[in-house]
Amino acid sequence: MQLFIVMPLFANYCGSVSNRPVTLVVWSNNASSLNTPGPQGDYARYIVSQFEKEHPNVTVKLEDHGWDEQFCQNLTTSLLGGTAPDVVVGESFFRQFAAMEALVPLDNIIDDIKE
Repeated sequence: MQLFIVMPLFANYCGSVSNRPVTLVVWSNNASSLNTPGPQGDYARYIVSQFEKEHPNVTVKLEDHGWDEQFCQNLTTSLLGGTAPDVVVGESFFRQFAAMEALVPLDNIIDDIKE
């Protein structure tokens, strides 16, 4: 699941901003896996709970906003409305969002993790 590869990048950021509670809104087409019985659901629930356990001030809010064109339309609307999620997983329309200057560079966060 791609989502959980991205989340550790934000752990350092979320923990370093302050100790106040933070909700990390993540849009993914895999969000429904949290409610899926069996191994996929078990894995998704474990990863989210482990992340929240390691970062007690962070709550992960996983949201499913469709896929492909529906996802792109929902994301575009949220960007234009100022309500974009913190993390987007599985998006293939990056050029469009880069042109809107809607992407946030992660260079500083990744450099902090490397050290």
